[in-house]
Amino acid sequence: MRPAPPIALWSLLIAAAAVVVQAAQNEYNLYKQLLKEYDSLERPVFNSSEAITVRLGMALQQLINVDEKNQIIEVNAWLKYTWIDYKMIWDPKDHGDVTDLRFKVHQLWKPDVLLYNSVDSNFDSTYPTNMLVYSNGLVSWIPPGIFKISCHIDIKWFPFDEQTCYFKFGSWTYDGSKIDLQEDENGFDLSNYMVNGEWSLINTTIVRNIQYYDCCPEPYFDLMFNMRLRRRTLYYGFNLIIPCILITLMTLMGFTLPPDAGEKISLRAFFSCCMFTVSASVVFTVLVLNLHHRSPQTHDMSHFTRALLLHWLPWLLLLHRPGYILSRKNLPNPFWSTKKSESESLLRNIRVIETEQLAGRNSFELDPRISACLNSISTSEKSPLTPGQTAQLLMMERIYFELKFITKRMIEEDEDKFQESEWKFAAMVVDRLCLVIFTLFIVASTCGIFFSAPYLIE
Repeated sequence: MRPAPPIALWSLLIAAAAVVVQAAQNEYNLYKQLLKEYDSLERPVFNSSEAITVRLGMALQQLINVDEKNQIIEVNAWLKYTWIDYKMIWDPKDHGDVTDLRFKVHQLWKPDVLLYNSVDSNFDSTYPTNMLVYSNGLVSWIPPGIFKISCHIDIKWFPFDEQTCYFKFGSWTYDGSKIDLQEDENGFDLSNYMVNGEWSLINTTIVRNIQYYDCCPEPYFDLMFNMRLRRRTLYYGFNLIIPCILITLMTLMGFTLPPDAGEKISLRAFFSCCMFTVSASVVFTVLVLNLHHRSPQTHDMSHFTRALLLHWLPWLLLLHRPGYILSRKNLPNPFWSTKKSESESLLRNIRVIETEQLAGRNSFELDPRISACLNSISTSEKSPLTPGQTAQLLMMERIYFELKFITKRMIEEDEDKFQESEWKFAAMVVDRLCLVIFTLFIVASTCGIFFSAPYLIE
């Protein structure tokens, strides 16, 4: 059996529990006493004609994004508000040595200070944290937030540009006679700032302004937290500036060679070759895209184009198309039309004629073949058809023409899809041809330039 705890230990535990209960009771009674006749809409000043002093500071945490196009800067920062609320003063000795309390933001008065140049969708993007109140009446409120501000960004000297942006804070409804907005003792705090990889924070300042607006004759106080940013040029130097400088220097090196040196022309030929290759590749890329997006509604593939792009070039480039066997024997003559194309055009003309005849006929007129059939039946049976039989034959004729029309549409859609696939395959053939031609040209030109030198390795 476990030994029973000594009486001294039990007494200590009971005393500690009593202290905790007493401390919780003291805080509860203090909350009730302070909020008993408190109104969060009333400014906490003894005399209503006096201004309450509110001190504001900013602790910059991180520069998130600089959007040059939309001229928006996004940062992560903490705001620090402090003021004296005379209704929140108490003597800690009378309340169990309670020196501080926490209140919700809606329970106490707070200044309606906003970021004037905010472009956030919610405008005020701060998080409603609790207020910390001390026994001497000092209220400390530190709401964090992600702030988006408008800033004039001048990229004239990109990437060697510097930008100066500011955060303008001020009361929205209280003028200078009601709220005296002052700078906090820490000001623009950078002790926890995370260094940005693209921008350097050069300098920060705080300026207090007194503004007079057209709407109101009273003065309004505001604080402007200015920060000066300088773009880091290391990334742009290695990826943009240095390559451009090297290419330019290689161009200028041609002028340093003696006039009788053959390398002078070779160096120029090399850059001319590179420029020609890039320009030609852009032109042929546009041609390939044009072929790829063609359709039978906009273009007809001629017999020469069909024979060249769908038979001869795939055979030469060893391109295999599913369902087609290309050999030297079955390659068509590109300069002589085949019977297949003539039959296709003839079939198209016959369909047009049938469609026009079907559109021009009366919907209640019998087809001549059906009329001849009816006459033969009437002659053989020597008795006229009843109206019901005639109506059934008319219905069958209508169904026949509808099925014929639907069949034609299905055949035409299949042919359109087939022609689109031919255009796409032709674009693939031209793309492969460009790959072969440009590869051979680059290899040949590079080898020609290098082998034209007197020696490669000494």
